[in-house]
Amino acid sequence: MISTVHAAVFAHNEARTLVRSVRRLLDSTGNDVRLRVHLLVNGCRDATPEVARGLAAECPDRVWVADLPVADKAAAWNTYVYDLAGRADAFVFQDGDCWPVGDAVRRMLDRLAHDPTLHAVGAAYDVGFNRRRLTALQRDRRWLYGNLYAVRGAHLDRLRAVGFRTPVGIVAEDSLVTHACKACFPDYRKFDDARIGLDPSIRFAFHPLRPWRPGDVRAHVQRMVRRRLMMEQLVRIGWREIDRVPPTLGAIHGDLRLKLLERKPWIGPLDRAVLAKISNPKSAAPAASAAPPASARAA
Repeated sequence: MISTVHAAVFAHNEARTLVRSVRRLLDSTGNDVRLRVHLLVNGCRDATPEVARGLAAECPDRVWVADLPVADKAAAWNTYVYDLAGRADAFVFQDGDCWPVGDAVRRMLDRLAHDPTLHAVGAAYDVGFNRRRLTALQRDRRWLYGNLYAVRGAHLDRLRAVGFRTPVGIVAEDSLVTHACKACFPDYRKFDDARIGLDPSIRFAFHPLRPWRPGDVRAHVQRMVRRRLMMEQLVRIGWREIDRVPPTLGAIHGDLRLKLLERKPWIGPLDRAVLAKISNPKSAAPAASAAPPASARAA
């Protein structure tokens, strides 16, 4: 039985959606579960920190705020898993611009409780013009989407024991988390797709982008750049043993930067944006050894 659940909600400039995200998470878990939520506010330039503290004040026994200075989801994932999460029967990870549909979280926890072979359970897209294609890809490749997923507490303990971390600066941290959740212990260099539980009726939602909104057009362009960078990162990282994933992507970005500079006059606009992104020292994530800030419970 799963009775203790700890959750991480990643919030970077999510002032518009964070309240809905957290309230739906609290409602979706069920009354028989002891839920503790950490809001990982990272590198925000809007009112997200104030919104997060307001939510913590509403639910002082269930919601805490960790205000992290750098906008990097992978770094926030590492800080949560190693410094804030503690021990629980299961852990839920959710983006602050998404929310569970109905009792999605409760159903993910039920899957973990009823099938001891599962290490993690994922959720599928409920909105978006390409949701059917993404759901089919998830089914065929046994992916976890970083928007919403649950991990068995015992498996996260094993990952912590071997020192698994998501590389600081990576775009698609959920790809490596999926890989780690397929690892078979004690021989964690073997992987089994069946360790990931999926059900297309367990879904998450979000506000879809609209082409007539200037802000949404900018967000779409940023996603295209991030997707392009993600492909380059994953090709260079490869599917290493989970205890040998590089802590940061400095060397990988250096190699990519040289490759793009060699053919700079002929690269397209997306590659130019990728080059600017990895060359900008302001966007560099902190070193993996940097001490994370302590969790702060909002009064």
